[in-house]
Amino acid sequence: MTMVGNQFAFTKNSDGNTDTFHAPHDHAKLKQQLANSFSRAAKHYRTNAQVQQRIADHLLKQIKAMNNKLHSNWLDLGCGSGYLLNQLAARSATDSFFGIDIAHGMLIEAQRANQAHFLNADAESLPLCSGSIDHLVSSMALQWVSAPQTVMSEIARVLSKNGTASLAILRADSLPELHQGWQHLAQGSRVNQFASRSDWQNGIEQAGLSVKRIEKQSFQTLHKDLFDLLYSLKGIGAGTTLNKTAHPLRRADLKKLAQWWQQEHQIDNSLVLTYTVDFWQLTL
Repeated sequence: MTMVGNQFAFTKNSDGNTDTFHAPHDHAKLKQQLANSFSRAAKHYRTNAQVQQRIADHLLKQIKAMNNKLHSNWLDLGCGSGYLLNQLAARSATDSFFGIDIAHGMLIEAQRANQAHFLNADAESLPLCSGSIDHLVSSMALQWVSAPQTVMSEIARVLSKNGTASLAILRADSLPELHQGWQHLAQGSRVNQFASRSDWQNGIEQAGLSVKRIEKQSFQTLHKDLFDLLYSLKGIGAGTTLNKTAHPLRRADLKKLAQWWQQEHQIDNSLVLTYTVDFWQLTL
């Protein structure tokens, strides 16, 4: 998909479904690994991603409180299976909606439930003309980018004058139980290290964006056992760890981890996992 003036032009894949944009970053090994992981999880994503939907719903409440002009172009960056886009599109028959995701499998699922236009592309190299988007949204996707400054510069570039960005980004201190658990096993870091709030703030400032509001919220999930908890991460495509680890896990390690979790992070006989999210409202 490209922009010519104010018109979007699409080139279909051979399967007739979604466009594919090959930016230089797309061939990076880690990004491809991440894209493949989310694509594998796509068919069952909506069933497994309950906490992601709760986070998206919280973001929607903030978006609904904004005064949005009619006939706007909306972009969901890292749209996944299209839940957020579907909710937004239900509000307006006059706006145009577009979704971008690096995982092609996610876009196939998104197309089943949306009339929006979809593009397989990298958030750090958007194939869109400058000033073409009025409102950009993103929920639980941008924590996976490699450079906050780069993606914020791209967001600022594609936004129209006075355009807005509403973002839900997983914080660096999220999933504390996992961090503590691996430390308990002396396994080193097996959790992806996400950018800090200060990293995002620096990227926002350097991109020329203004912060209208920022809010921190935590969301907990409950699991019957350790395998259910770890599968919940794999089931949404987040089981891929981009950080290298030195030692493979043994059955004894998992047993020890389960016992520790039951002692330290258990509510009503369920193991707890905490997602902590920053909700940003930005303007150009």
